[in-house]
Amino acid sequence: MGRTEKTTRGRAVLSVLVLALIAAACAKSVPGAAGSLADIGRRPHTTIGALIFSPPRDATEVSPKDSVMVAAKFSDAHLTRVTLTRDGGEAIAGSLTADGFIATGSLQPDARYTVTATVSLPPDSSSSSSSASPSSGSLNEQTQTVSFATARTPKIVSVTPTVVGPGDPAIVTLDRAAKEVKVDGPATAQLGPGGTTISLYPQGYRPGASFPVSISVTSMAGIAGGPQSTRFVAKGGPKLTTSFNDGDHNLGVGSPLIIGTGQPPTDPADFVTHFSVTADVSATVPPSSVPAAPVTSATQPNPCFQYAAPTVTSFDVTTAWLSPTRLQIKPRTPDGYWPPNATINVTGNVDGLLTQDGGAYDAPLHRVFSTGDKRVIDVDLSSQTVTACRNGTLANQFPVSTGVHGKETHTGTYYIYQRIADAEMKSSESEFAPDYYDVKHVPWTQYFHNGEALHGAYWHNNFGHPMSHGCVNISTPTRNASWPQSAPNAEYLWNFDNLGDPVVVHGTTP
Repeated sequence: MGRTEKTTRGRAVLSVLVLALIAAACAKSVPGAAGSLADIGRRPHTTIGALIFSPPRDATEVSPKDSVMVAAKFSDAHLTRVTLTRDGGEAIAGSLTADGFIATGSLQPDARYTVTATVSLPPDSSSSSSSASPSSGSLNEQTQTVSFATARTPKIVSVTPTVVGPGDPAIVTLDRAAKEVKVDGPATAQLGPGGTTISLYPQGYRPGASFPVSISVTSMAGIAGGPQSTRFVAKGGPKLTTSFNDGDHNLGVGSPLIIGTGQPPTDPADFVTHFSVTADVSATVPPSSVPAAPVTSATQPNPCFQYAAPTVTSFDVTTAWLSPTRLQIKPRTPDGYWPPNATINVTGNVDGLLTQDGGAYDAPLHRVFSTGDKRVIDVDLSSQTVTACRNGTLANQFPVSTGVHGKETHTGTYYIYQRIADAEMKSSESEFAPDYYDVKHVPWTQYFHNGEALHGAYWHNNFGHPMSHGCVNISTPTRNASWPQSAPNAEYLWNFDNLGDPVVVHGTTP
């Protein structure tokens, strides 16, 4: 066969293909199109140089059922290499011959694919756009690439509410209409009007239970999407409690916030990331107008902390698990205390988080509490005195009696965690032990460390000397028949303090 005859045949093939190009639409593929290379001209396609691609370049909503075809445009051109890959690197197999390439039924929905093909041309080919210059006795090679996207299927946008009551559904919202829905898991599914919502009803409702489901959605075009996981929970799961009630005010700056979880969370480290704390600090509060008490000696420093105006409006917090169900939150501020005279907002978006027993928290936490002045109680064991400080100013100072040798009051920085106006104090030892005691009606008791407390003592009048089993005894006229004229220092401290006020114990018992 001569060169002129070959060229004439190539031109004839080209004329037929041009007519096919005019007859076919190139925007999208035809679902259910035939999977034969002979049909490539009747399918949407793109012709680039000596290559024909179907689906065409930049096509969208291609049916995964469509075959991917590549053919040579000229009869004297031959395919040598074709690769079909999904974005992400997965290679798709197909059948390659000298006449063309075809891959049938290998596509996935919601994906983008790239086809790269190389065709060989005779050295004297008149085809344009060759990627190699012709040279005597060698073949020209031309490589072209096209990309296309397969049909998109409905995707989950949101689930509201995530916590449902008996008989109530969780509503799943989709980004586009669906024709059919299937659910795998402890729930039944009902497609809503318009196909853009799905109602999920729990099977076997149990308070606090979690309902993980896998949803498979078919598009209006009949394309089945892959499984999508989601979850909702039933009401009645554990609720969070806090050491501060909502609306508590005038609290001390030294108390950490303790959160009770009821049940241990599945992932304690992730659990704490769902909390946030903000502070709304009032205008600068001037120091107390109470004049500073004189320092007792030239060498004794002022026991009150240097006061800094409350300017902190935002801060990080530190978290620590005290037990599997008790989380401690403390402010990460310069002095380690909450800002004084501030409104503190604590939010825990834990609804839907799982517990280790398979349940779920069904409500978020929101607590608002406010602090008062920066009140600090300084207990000096060496001098047997208590100093009350307000915003860095010495407000009052008086003698006390701390623990005797062998039962010394523990040194450290604490905070008032419980207040009882009329307490009973009983020894932990047996009632036959030499040091056993059971004292009723202990007035103005403020616990700061284990069983140690600041409280009134009406049973002795030896203040300024160690007398107790570890508590800080303070003079009081309450129930005091022996010394009714005693200074009302315990009453003063009770009215001065509040929960959360720092208590600093230092020095050496004389």
